[in-house]
Amino acid sequence: MNLNARQQQAAALGLLVLVLVLAFSLVINPLLGLFLQQGATIAQLEDQLNRYQRLSAELEQTEQALQQLRADTPDTGLYLPERRPALASAWLQQHLNRLVSNSGGQLVSVQNAPLGSEAPLPGVMLRVHLRGELDQLVPLLHALESGRPALFIQGLVITANPRRPAVQINRNIVIRRQDPRLRQIPSLDVRFDLIGYTQREAL
Repeated sequence: MNLNARQQQAAALGLLVLVLVLAFSLVINPLLGLFLQQGATIAQLEDQLNRYQRLSAELEQTEQALQQLRADTPDTGLYLPERRPALASAWLQQHLNRLVSNSGGQLVSVQNAPLGSEAPLPGVMLRVHLRGELDQLVPLLHALESGRPALFIQGLVITANPRRPAVQINRNIVIRRQDPRLRQIPSLDVRFDLIGYTQREAL
């Protein structure tokens, strides 16, 4: 089939347009999409970088404030003076005995108890059972929790000791007399866990 010059030019122009369309579809369009996607990724990364820089600056300010707070409020005296568990427990028992004796209460028993793995710091816990009157108990608990080292009371249970008078029947007359031994038993029975923390061992 012979084409004249005009038809040949039209065919060549159409072929050129087809090549350009194919080139745009297969090469230019994907490259343009990739360029736009990379531009969005770069903008997102720049935004994250700005946020991380702000967080880094805030973290530095927070650390400086924490160091200043530690300098203004040292923790000296808040921990038990002994770091080893056995020595710390012995010291805490002696401290408890002294405070109970000063308050006038009666220390019934003291037992070591596991502190638990969820504790924020190493420390010791004592399971305490004592007896006393209300005017003895209030200053004792206050001395334990407000003094130094810092001590914490958990599971506080206070019950009243029963004081049943003895009954003697004499000639159909009921006489109620109280056993002198019962009068010596304080009216309140107190149980609680006493916790004290120690400083971490130096590495």
